Amino acid sequence: MNKKALWLYCVFLMLGIAAYPQCNQRLVEQSAELAGSDAIYLRDFKVKLSGGNMENPSPTGKYPVYLNKGVTYRFTVANANEFEGKAIVELAKRGQVYSGNYNFESKEYLNSFDLECTQSSTYQLLVNFGEEKEGCAAIVMSMVLQDSMTYIEPKPGLPTESDSNGVFYKWFDNKLQIASTAGKNAEIQVSVSQGKLRKQGKDYIIRPDTIGNLMVKARIYLDGKLVEYDSVDYLVELPPLPTILLPGENIGVLNVKDFNGLGEIDLYFPYDVEFNPYKLMHFSISTDRAGFSSYISNGENLSPQQINCIKKLKPNDKFYIMNAVFIDPEGKEHTSNQREIFIVDY
Repeated sequence: MNKKALWLYCVFLMLGIAAYPQCNQRLVEQSAELAGSDAIYLRDFKVKLSGGNMENPSPTGKYPVYLNKGVTYRFTVANANEFEGKAIVELAKRGQVYSGNYNFESKEYLNSFDLECTQSSTYQLLVNFGEEKEGCAAIVMSMVLQDSMTYIEPKPGLPTESDSNGVFYKWFDNKLQIASTAGKNAEIQVSVSQGKLRKQGKDYIIRPDTIGNLMVKARIYLDGKLVEYDSVDYLVELPPLPTILLPGENIGVLNVKDFNGLGEIDLYFPYDVEFNPYKLMHFSISTDRAGFSSYISNGENLSPQQINCIKKLKPNDKFYIMNAVFIDPEGKEHTSNQREIFIVDY
């Protein structure tokens, strides 16, 4: 049985928390078209970042992507015409840049670049729009079919050192796609070791029951005969907690001109969600990292004390969002990490 011809890969839709609706779906379509007919869409990143200055450098969006050894990945970029900035995209791990779409010496800019992965690991996709430039772009990550269909590790994602397995999330409909070289007449039978499994178009939807391990098994039949078989292990984890985004905040930076004093907050997620499994109970705001003097919210809204605290701050001041308590669907409490917010005026 030719295990090299059988592909199981998870379509991770973990969009970065810097994704904004101004980067509309048309940009994603433009970026996907650049990938060509020899590539399979895996994931997209919609990114909008503000410009910077000498005191506050231009921000960089950072997005984790898991890549499998032996696979050639293609990253394509479509920029919004109404912004001056053009997305500079780099793929890095532990400070080392492996590939990108911009040559800083020749100043050559490309709308796409390929990377043949030589080590299964979690990498960082880094995105910025150059010095002092605001930009909006869509980056599409694809798998190059003709190069990548010839090899896959028996268990893609199995850690060689400290890298984690591929991950499914509890309470979520996780999407999985399966490709085979056996042809369009082949019959694919899929099973999972836990949870529920259903077919939706070209996707298999897996909804795990418990945290821990989950094995996906795929069997390919042609004319009633078993021609291919493979199995892949995944980890099942709780979905990451959402990030509390204050009115006028641009991911860690709050412009005093944009803070209108309204009490409504937004929740941003490091993944694409059809629903929010967590309910925010309350959170605190403090100008002291230790939180000795803090103000508690009115549930999901800023309290008057929190609003007054923020309004008194000046450019170059900072404050902290801390002790954010969320309740999951099973009634368990989860507290998110402390987050630092800088005040600017530009």
